[in-house]
Amino acid sequence: TVADTSATSTTYVLTTGIAGETAVYSSQNGKATADNGGGLQYRSNNNNSGIVSTTSGGLIRSVTITYAEGKSGQMDVYGKNTAYTNPTDLYSDSTKGTLVGSVSTTGTVTFSDDYQFVGIRSSSGARYLLSIAFTWEAYDPTAPSISIDQPGSENEIGDTGTLTATTENAGGNTVSWESSAPSVISINSSTGAWTALKMGAATITATLGSTGKHSSIVMTVTGEITVAQARTAIDGLGGSDSPYRATVVGYVTSTSGDGTKNSNNSIYIADAIDGETTLQIFFGYSAVSNWETVSVKDTKIKAKGTMCLFSSSYELKNIVSVEAVDTDRGAVEDFVRDYMHMDYTDNLGYCNDNEHHYYLTAKAAFNDLTSTQQTLFRNDSEFSAAKARYEAWAVANNDAAPYDGNDTVVSTIHSNIIANVTNSDATISIMIVVIMLSASIVGGYFFLRRRKERN
Repeated sequence: TVADTSATSTTYVLTTGIAGETAVYSSQNGKATADNGGGLQYRSNNNNSGIVSTTSGGLIRSVTITYAEGKSGQMDVYGKNTAYTNPTDLYSDSTKGTLVGSVSTTGTVTFSDDYQFVGIRSSSGARYLLSIAFTWEAYDPTAPSISIDQPGSENEIGDTGTLTATTENAGGNTVSWESSAPSVISINSSTGAWTALKMGAATITATLGSTGKHSSIVMTVTGEITVAQARTAIDGLGGSDSPYRATVVGYVTSTSGDGTKNSNNSIYIADAIDGETTLQIFFGYSAVSNWETVSVKDTKIKAKGTMCLFSSSYELKNIVSVEAVDTDRGAVEDFVRDYMHMDYTDNLGYCNDNEHHYYLTAKAAFNDLTSTQQTLFRNDSEFSAAKARYEAWAVANNDAAPYDGNDTVVSTIHSNIIANVTNSDATISIMIVVIMLSASIVGGYFFLRRRKERN
């Protein structure tokens, strides 16, 4: 409770020894005033605030969080089977443990898996709490148990790996594995081998035979998406924060704040310069070190964070990184996206110029790239598949020089037309000459014949 922490300071402090030997730590700001409903303020904007257990109370079974009257805000509850050291552990994927549940108003998170340690942290912003109650169950060292050896992790599409689990008193029972979202992360039920397939989050559960004991971790898959794709994903969250992070790419349309810690900073991006469908990159009262670079209007940037819907605003918050996109690379990426039709994966030469002129359009766009950008397209492994398609299109369209800087196909067609016209003219000319010669010969023949007759 507030009284337990002696929350009198108005700056963040570290309080220890709240529950005796369990050594609960709390990074907190003592603003337990009447305006805040007497609640103790927890905040994670600029500080790694939270509560962690460094000594086990047995098996944690539930956590009940009571908010100050009229106050709300998400609090995340984690479980682990190794001890926390301090609140900063809650901000690292390798040490934060497994997310068991979240509350936004007074409520209880119940643990179905066996965890010996518990951690609680807030998302961005202030949380005003009256009390937090922990319920423990005595740990029976002779009971069967299972614990996944690896922590939850963030992965990229295409990543693979193998999970393992430690069991106690298994009694001949074997471990089986299951993914809550096999389309996101698939896992072999017997070996624990997994593959990241698409963006999203999946709870991976290891079950110890018929004992009913299981252990879970949350694995996420991140990736790069457009503003429109981010908004679609947010629409599907149903008002909750995304359990996985995304890198959203777009053009800066406007900003608020000045990038300093004392300013409420946001950048708004869209899929096109001056686009209307935007996403807010929310930093809050956090300094943005590269603000002068990433906040310039019309600059193409990419930001990685958590997607959410806040007061009807599509947001990317808890920002991990934000950077300006390499303009040359961005131009090549745009060229590939807009002209190369990479969704047609069955046939590299699919787009035949004779029907839709796709290749001619792509080549004209390629020629519009700078020499640096063209070199990047031809030599960077990121674009190897697109380069293979481009060259296959060239072959399919009888263009032996796709990189000559000129539209050879058009020139060839034009040359052929000119040649045909020239040939036609030549044919007509020859015919005229032949006719004239024939006429001359015939005329000469009759002239000579008549002259001979006269003689």
